[in-house]
Amino acid sequence: GAFGLAYPQFLLAVAFGRSLRYFTWGALAVVYGERARVFLQEHFHSVGLLVLILIVLLLLWFLVLKPRLRGGEAHE
Repeated sequence: GAFGLAYPQFLLAVAFGRSLRYFTWGALAVVYGERARVFLQEHFHSVGLLVLILIVLLLLWFLVLKPRLRGGEAHE
């Protein structure tokens, strides 16, 4: 695909992502019950945007900033 992942890696990433999603929903349901469901339904776009921003920042960190920091430490 777009990231050049092999098919088994892609399936693993999809399975991990969905597992994380449903585990989070389940944990919120157990801890906060109906209030969490109502909150997430009312603020779905805001929560989704926040999660997307966090994912982009993590990708930026691992793909751009972290390799630069490692390269900079080797030259010191």
